[in-house]
Amino acid sequence: MSSTTTAEASALRNKSFYMSFSVFQVERELFKIPTAYLTQYSTIFNEMLTPKLPPGAAARGQCDDNPIILDGVSKLDFERFLTTVFRFQVEPTRTFNTAHWLSVLKLASLWGFSDLRQTAITKLSTSEPRRMFTPIGRLELGRQYKIAAWVEQGYTELVDRREKISEEEAEQIGWKALLKLCHLREDFRSPVRTVATTNSGGFFVPVPPPAFMSGSDTVAPLSLSAAPTLTKANLKKENLSLPPPVVTTASAVRQVFSEELREIREAGVALSVPMPRIIAALPRARRATVPAAGATSVKDA
Repeated sequence: MSSTTTAEASALRNKSFYMSFSVFQVERELFKIPTAYLTQYSTIFNEMLTPKLPPGAAARGQCDDNPIILDGVSKLDFERFLTTVFRFQVEPTRTFNTAHWLSVLKLASLWGFSDLRQTAITKLSTSEPRRMFTPIGRLELGRQYKIAAWVEQGYTELVDRREKISEEEAEQIGWKALLKLCHLREDFRSPVRTVATTNSGGFFVPVPPPAFMSGSDTVAPLSLSAAPTLTKANLKKENLSLPPPVVTTASAVRQVFSEELREIREAGVALSVPMPRIIAALPRARRATVPAAGATSVKDA
């Protein structure tokens, strides 16, 4: 045996740069990509790409004729996801538009890439993308991807907004949440200031203006001589007339929608990630068309 042959036989695979590739089919296109990042940061891809097979069985994804088919994923979303995974790591200053980050958020949430999901949330929460969302849009996205801050922001903007809630928006909000919103909108438009109480079912109840305020909310003259003498009796809590605490729209929303926000927050922390359905690839001539989810994708802004 020559020295060259011996050297080749004893050569070891580099742990960092001897890459594994797999073939995926999304819609009608094949993608052959390195899988190190996928298996390292996603339990779902780790299980998908390291299956326990019986002896002699061929793993999917090793060739074009036997790809791993990701059903229900659009080609556009997948391209944006891969662009972020393979380019953003080496170009952290690279910028992407709002539609791009929404695709990343969608697939990172689906497949359990928690770090990438948080990056997408952070990018979409900056001032520029936020201006592109309507209150209803932010509310729906927050509900869909379990982001409590977006849900709270959506409700708060709907309470503050002077424009009426449309019939279409009402359907998207849901009647229970809509009822709470209507109560809040009425409260914050009422000339009488309101405070939260524990006996009002989570809503707000009117509180009379303090003794030193007139009905028109202008400061009335105070008469020090008319002030009552302080005694133990009139120092009791029920005899004190204190001005109501300042209530902001955001704090009111947090109280009234506390249960929904808590559930969304918990779901976001412990996100239940469904396993993408992997379809056995048929011979190329007989493959069925994979249903595309492109209709739900956000087009480039």
